[in-house]
Amino acid sequence: MRRLIAPAISAILVPTCYFLLLDYARPALAERHLRLVWWVILCGYVILVFLLQFGNALFRHAKFYGTGALLLVGCVFSYDPTINPLLASLGLRHLWMVFLAGFFVWLYILAARHRNPREVPNG
Repeated sequence: MRRLIAPAISAILVPTCYFLLLDYARPALAERHLRLVWWVILCGYVILVFLLQFGNALFRHAKFYGTGALLLVGCVFSYDPTINPLLASLGLRHLWMVFLAGFFVWLYILAARHRNPREVPNG
């Protein structure tokens, strides 16, 4: 039970912090024409979240976790209000949902891997 508390708290804090950044930091930076700073903050946030959640396993299975990171980054950046209007003009307004669905599939595969860990040979 105790090992489930930290993931539950992070499942609440991660989206909350993202939407707080979206509601307060982005408008202030957009007002000062600092979109690039917003994108750097957003990318740093995603990297920080990913490292905190999967840090110790990240480097052992870099391709698998890299796929999850790219799906999350694609979702976050295509949902972003500075990019989404550009995607809407191309008819891709809801592209972030595809990335989010892919990320949920990736999380399901991750959970299945942790439920049934396979023996990996050392050689």
